[in-house]
Amino acid sequence: MKSQMLRHMIWGMGMLSSALVYSGCGKQTVDGEIAPVDGEKVVKGTTYFGSQCTLGTLPDAAPAKMGALECDTPAQFIELSQAPSGFLFQADCKKLSITVRSKDGNGKIDGNFKMLPNGTFNLSITDNTVGSVGIRGATGTPGCTAFPTLDLAGAVDCTDLDHAVIQVDTLWNLSKGKAPTGFSGSVCALPPNCRLHSSATVRQCP
Repeated sequence: MKSQMLRHMIWGMGMLSSALVYSGCGKQTVDGEIAPVDGEKVVKGTTYFGSQCTLGTLPDAAPAKMGALECDTPAQFIELSQAPSGFLFQADCKKLSITVRSKDGNGKIDGNFKMLPNGTFNLSITDNTVGSVGIRGATGTPGCTAFPTLDLAGAVDCTDLDHAVIQVDTLWNLSKGKAPTGFSGSVCALPPNCRLHSSATVRQCP
């Protein structure tokens, strides 16, 4: 119930405290892990969130668990053969902007987005720059590939301009995207509102 309240708070563009905390300019660490909220199916797979230091260095991103929402599948869990690309964030508190980059080659998001004066931001991406998600089939059945759209909401605490704290809540909408031209594999047939969910708090490097 607590995790569900956190998700509702950030999508309401409020501030939240998450169980995931990344810090430092070296290897980033995780202080606890999120548990699936009420109604979420367990996902066997890991995504990553991290920050880019203001001097351009890229510390190791930290792993984050995911849950699945409104994915009415026979199995008690969803196992991924390819997780969605995570993200690296870099907030500029003076310019009220935040840069969001895909962590790996699976995704191709790389853009700068405006924050509201209270530090919140919200973005939706519907093209293939989000990347793909591979889902393993049940024993003896082939897997499939989903091409999700992305909804990402966040809030940046700029109390310390040199050490911004970035809180994000991410939804990968597995049934909303389209396969790229020329894709010859099996596209997943999932419920229309099936989506992966993950959230984190990233402490930006000094």
